[in-house]
Amino acid sequence: AFHGDLLAGLYGAAEEAGYELALSAVTPGRGEQRAVDSLLRDRCEALVLLGPQTPTAALTDLAARLPVVVVARPVRSSTVDVVRTADDEGLRLAVDHLVGLGHRDVVHVDGGRAPGAAERRRGYREAVHRHGLDARIVAGGPTEDDGAAAARALLAGPLPTAVTVFND
Repeated sequence: AFHGDLLAGLYGAAEEAGYELALSAVTPGRGEQRAVDSLLRDRCEALVLLGPQTPTAALTDLAARLPVVVVARPVRSSTVDVVRTADDEGLRLAVDHLVGLGHRDVVHVDGGRAPGAAERRRGYREAVHRHGLDARIVAGGPTEDDGAAAARALLAGPLPTAVTVFND
């Protein structure tokens, strides 16, 4: 749902500014560099990259050629614009809410190496420790199937009172 909402917003903003939106996707058989090269061959005037894995130095070099906006990944470069959520704060707020409801065993289904997952893990750990609770993290991943597998693993063991699921 996130990707569809993001595209709807990008299409609307592009249209209002008099631009067309060209898409170039990354798939298991099509890498990020190929997707970017395709857009550059089409002479795009700017790039919006969703959770790119490209090293910061390469993103900075790319931003010297045209405006680059990275979504959902921190990038320490003054020439690359970044739009992302405060993943760590979101998890702290979620844990605070669950503890406020009386839950004492809050489990986090981890997003693995997905963008924002490390920040969410950190926010979860900070919050449960602040409340004097034990941190329980179950391996998940970036897909719904990963989250479902993690839920099945949870159901096979002692049940927690609350589970925070933030798969990417």
